[in-house]
This record gives sequence, C-alpha cells and structure tokens, in this order.
Amino acid sequence: MKILEFINVILKNKLKIFSLSIVLFLITYLLIYFFIDPEYEATVTLMPSEDSQQLGGVSSLLKNIGNLPMGLGANSKIADTGLYTTIILSRNTLFPLIYKYNLIYDYDIDTSRTEWPDIILKKFKNNIEASLDKNYAYKITVTSTSPQKAADIANELSQIVNSRIIELKIIKAKSNKEFLEKRIIDVKNKLHQSEDKMREFQTTSNFIEIKEQLRGIVSTYNSLENELLTKKIQYEVFEKLNGSNSPKNILFKEELSVLETNVLKIKKEGLGDGIIPAVKDIPQKTIDYIRFYREVQTYQTILEFILPLYEQAKFEEQKQVPILQIIDPAIAPTKRSFPARILLTLAIIFPLIIFYIVILTGKENGYFRNNPEITELLRNITR
Repeated sequence: MKILEFINVILKNKLKIFSLSIVLFLITYLLIYFFIDPEYEATVTLMPSEDSQQLGGVSSLLKNIGNLPMGLGANSKIADTGLYTTIILSRNTLFPLIYKYNLIYDYDIDTSRTEWPDIILKKFKNNIEASLDKNYAYKITVTSTSPQKAADIANELSQIVNSRIIELKIIKAKSNKEFLEKRIIDVKNKLHQSEDKMREFQTTSNFIEIKEQLRGIVSTYNSLENELLTKKIQYEVFEKLNGSNSPKNILFKEELSVLETNVLKIKKEGLGDGIIPAVKDIPQKTIDYIRFYREVQTYQTILEFILPLYEQAKFEEQKQVPILQIIDPAIAPTKRSFPARILLTLAIIFPLIIFYIVILTGKENGYFRNNPEITELLRNITR
C-alpha cells in the first residue's frame, strides 16, 4: 500500500471516517466515564530536621576534641530517606491502615483466597510514593478513589513514620548509653591504675624530674602515642555508633592505619636527623617514664572524648522531637489524577480508525481480491 492510496481513501470517505470517529469517541468516553473510577493524589511535604542523623547533636559537643577525621560528627543534609520509605511500606505500617480505611472493599479483594494479604499489600504499595525531591523535601503521595481518604492516609503516614523513627532513635540512644557507660568505667579504672603505676615508678626509681634535654623527646613520644591510642578508642566508639560499613568509619580506619605506620617508623628510625632518637637509643628509665606518662595522658584524653557522647546519649534517650517537620499537610484534591479521559479515549480510538482506513484502502485497491473469505468479511465491515 502506498501513502497516496491512503490519502485518496481518506478524502473519498472523509464523511464516513469522521462519523465513525465521533461515534467511537462518544462510546469510548462514556465507557471510561462510567466504568473506570477516577483516582486522586494527595501529597504531604516534610522536611528532615537537622537532628535527623544517628548522632543527633553530638557534633556540637565534640568541637573541642581535636584530631577527628574530616566530616565525622557533622550532620548531613541528605536524610536517611531509605529508612523512612522502609517504615512507610512495611507490613506493620500498612495493614492497620488497610483495615482502618476499609481498603479491602476499595480494592475489591476476595478474602477467601489464601494469598489475599499479599495481593492487597501489593496494590496498596503501588498507590504510595515516597521520595526526596531536589530541594531535600521528603514527599509522601497517596492515590485513592476518594480524595479525602487519600489525604487522610498521607497525613497519617507522616505521623507514623515520625513516631517509628523516634522509637528507633530512643532504642539506639539507650544502646549507645549502655556501651559508653561501660567504656567510661573501664577507662576510669585504667586511668587510676596508670596513675598508681606512675607514682610507684617515680618513688622507686627517684625519677621525679627529667633532664631538660630529655623533655622534648618525652613530649614528642607522649604526643605520638597519645594520638595513636586516642584514635583507636575513637574508632572503636564510632564503629559502635555508626556501624563498621559507614563511609566515615572507613575513612577514619584508613587515617588510623597511616598514623600507626608513621609512629612505628619514628620509633624505629627516629626523627629529624637524630633530634628525636629511635626508641632503642633512649635510656631505659626514660622509656619507662614515657610509657607511664603516656598512659595517664591518653586515658584522660579518652575520658574527655567519651563523656560528651555519654551525656548526649542520655539526652537523646529522653528526647521525642519529630524528625520530619510537616511543611505542607495533605489536603483533599479537587482534580483527579487519573484517568485523563480525553487522552485515553483518543489513544483507544486512534488505532481503530487507522485499522479501518487500512481495510478501506485494501478493499478499494483490490489487495484482497484473490481471497473470497477476506473479501466477504471486508464487505460486511465496511458496509
């Protein structure tokens, strides 16, 4: 078939084609109007608060503690939306709503089938969309055949996700508090033991005051060992708080490995062309003093690091501030989101009209002349 043949058929039968198009359009539109229920979308807009991260306000308490890895303890502007969406789409969240809003009736579910819970859960999830937009606003959109029901469900989901996150944060804070409490007791005990050992060493060895030329050496090695051990404790604490697979913890671990390598190298080879000698070249009494003094200083620094975290964990355990602030609550929409009746009608009748024109073209140009059955069928269609 050629394009000119199509054009010729359309011009020749334009009144018939136009009449058929009008009839099909009216019939299809009415079928859509009466048999396809309109759907409405309601959206609630939320903004994750600055306190949405696991550590909460801990970063403000750590400002005076140096040598932390870059970005550790800082709040990220991108909230953990994966957690929010998981809570929203969980069975524990959706099934109470299914019963409360009688969605079994709305979705026409046959409860006699054993798999009906999975069927309705899948349909309900398909009518919920939760995502973060480009402005970092978290939006929950619910689709329903009832405008008011869509708005009510969206608003209730925002309340549920907030309450569940608060529960999870309280559990996390309680776990952190218990962990840090044990660490504080352990560090305090070790600090007391180190102080006793240092006092005993000074008494038995008469090593009360170090010589001036050794003061810089002792200070350098104390600082190195203090920094290394402190970072090890910091890594252990943040691994507990953030998880071992946290990107920040992975970065911290790499920094710790580099520092450990550098300290071992200085101990073995010294520093600055003999200004700071290797450990093997330092008198034994000085080495012992460095070890005892280092332990005392290190455990004091660790306490300064852990105590703010512990106080913050106790605070977080009692705090029940909403994590997602409601910017725009959902309201009942006045305009349906589906179906777009005119577009859907045109999408249905357009291929039918094209098919009818193809049939007319084939009939008038004798493409089906050799097949009497097709000829008879076409005669009946185009009659």
